[in-house]
This record gives sequence, C-alpha cells and structure tokens, in this order.
Amino acid sequence: MQEKVIDSEMHGFRDVFFSKGWRVAYADYNPLGNDIAAIHKIEKHLETEEVFYLLKGSVCLVTAGQGEAIGPLICHYLKEGTLYVVDKGEWHVGVFHPGSAVLIVENEAESLSNSYELCSKDRESLKKIFT
Repeated sequence: MQEKVIDSEMHGFRDVFFSKGWRVAYADYNPLGNDIAAIHKIEKHLETEEVFYLLKGSVCLVTAGQGEAIGPLICHYLKEGTLYVVDKGEWHVGVFHPGSAVLIVENEAESLSNSYELCSKDRESLKKIFT
C-alpha cells in the first residue's frame, strides 16, 4: 500500500497520484487561481470525463453546456459525499471559497491547453452568479 501526503503549504491544483493514464489531483482555495475574482478561463475536455469530490468547504462547479461556444453559466454547489462527473465536451470551471478543497480524477493528459479565455461578458456573467 502507498500513502500519499498532500502538501498543505501549497494552494491550488496539484497532482497526487498517477496510474495507467489517469491521475488523482487535489485542489484547494487559491485566491490567485480559483477565487471568483481571479478566474479568467473555462475548460472542456474533448476526450474524457472529469470527476470532482468535495472534501471540505464550499465549491461551485460552473457548467456551460457542450456546444462549441460557451452556453449559459449554471452554478452547481458541490455536496459532501457526492461524486460529480463532468461529461466529456462540457464547459466547466470550479469556483472555490476560502477553506475549500476537492479531489479530482481525470485523464492525466488533460491540461489548460484545452481551456479558453473567458471574454469580458462571460467573466461578468460568472461574477453575477456570486453577487
């Protein structure tokens, strides 16, 4: 058996474990990355699903449809004890509140290379969800 210790000094997204093309990652609140004021990208993975599991705190998983263009932004507040599966091709971004953390399971090839800058209109729409 392996034990993986998660570095609590770092904040944001970090890989924890890899196996046969998949990774488990840990993400927690990062005021410079996943706070509502800092978010400027939305992503979609064209090849595989992605799973989120809330460990603590308050995280809103925002989805925006599966079209070529970003659709209406919908906030899904994660509940402890529930797995959330983002379908392949579904636009999404996690908005974290201070003290929040999730586990993420995804294909290890996923990266920000398939993420897209939010235009100013979409950034304002995203911020309105939280005000």
